[in-house]
Amino acid sequence: MIDQVSNFEVTQNNITFLYQKLKDVSKEMAFYIREQIFEDVRSKHYPMLPSRQKCLWVCEEDQIAYWKTMKEDCQRSLLTLELNGELFCGDDHWLTADTFSSVDYTDRAKHYWNGEMSDAPRKEFLFYGKAIIKEIISIKALR
Repeated sequence: MIDQVSNFEVTQNNITFLYQKLKDVSKEMAFYIREQIFEDVRSKHYPMLPSRQKCLWVCEEDQIAYWKTMKEDCQRSLLTLELNGELFCGDDHWLTADTFSSVDYTDRAKHYWNGEMSDAPRKEFLFYGKAIIKEIISIKALR
């Protein structure tokens, strides 16, 4: 909640602060709108695929380097899993757009849920089902 300020001094610092807050809120709203539209398209046209809101994100071995880049102070582990369920491979490219247009997001969602890959795909795997942990490795041990 934003507190009301009766006397707002117009300074460069205050303008910069407000600009950053508005930018952050806009980014969060765009993320929320995108995820809602992607879920609506999935539930209407691709109900057999895992929901982005209720899935486990998994990756292939060649994508582990990305997870090694996480902050040093974070406690993270890499799990080797045996999967039994629904696995979907989508291209993260379709998720990134500088738009607030629901029409654009709906179009991009259809490409995503069709499993279409761009020229330089950034694959992400959504899994829903039963996963058995076979091995646990600390991300720090992989550095």
